[in-house]
Amino acid sequence: MSTFWRNHTLANEMQTALAAVRQAGLLCRTVQAGIDAGALTKDDKSPVTVADFGSQALICRALGDAFPDDPVIGEEDSAELQAPGNEKMLARVISHVAEYAADPDVCAWIDRGGAKTYSPRFWTLDPIDGTKGFLRGDQYAIALALIIDGRIELAVLGCPNLGPALGGDRGAGTLMAAIRGLGTWQMPLVGEGEAVRVTVSTEQDPVRIRFCESFEAAHSAHGDSARLAARLAIAAEPARLDSQAKYAVVARGEAEAYLRL
Repeated sequence: MSTFWRNHTLANEMQTALAAVRQAGLLCRTVQAGIDAGALTKDDKSPVTVADFGSQALICRALGDAFPDDPVIGEEDSAELQAPGNEKMLARVISHVAEYAADPDVCAWIDRGGAKTYSPRFWTLDPIDGTKGFLRGDQYAIALALIIDGRIELAVLGCPNLGPALGGDRGAGTLMAAIRGLGTWQMPLVGEGEAVRVTVSTEQDPVRIRFCESFEAAHSAHGDSARLAARLAIAAEPARLDSQAKYAVVARGEAEAYLRL
């Protein structure tokens, strides 16, 4: 695999992040394809799945092993998973994580993502962004970034259901990676394909642009978006998909904007 980050000062961080997100993406694909894709409902009424917990456990484990002093701000904690009545779900999470890590300490790994105090260097993680899309069998993303002195310096976005072209075969899924100053690169999530530099679209004629918007109407005012498109005489239908996969679509030039009203 091409390693565009090889000589960068954050090369170890990028290597670790890519391996962790790839591993989490493989777990998520297995869960989505099987019988474990059911969800708990958190206090904020949002769903959380076996894959959310498993993804966070694997990524926090990898970061903890490689960079034990780095805090992680994650989406989940293990309290709901350990609540009475959720024993079967906890056992399923442990079973999936055990495919990638011997003797998994799942709850401790999940809770490593519970940092709450400021640090000049920390990781931020959404183990599954777009859980509703995940539950429908559609798009979702695994989002990981390294923040140093208040700036995003490195990011990896795993899109297990996003193929090399929007609307095409999902194939091996997609990993997007970026380090400040080195651009954005795309590679398959499954396998060891080459990293390829991607660029945004150069289209500037409003009539010819295409925008992304959320699939869920609750996340975007579709009617307002349609009226805006009509005013600009945009001919292309919007690309509606869940999660931060929309950022991947814009980054590789398949849409010019992500519109969220």
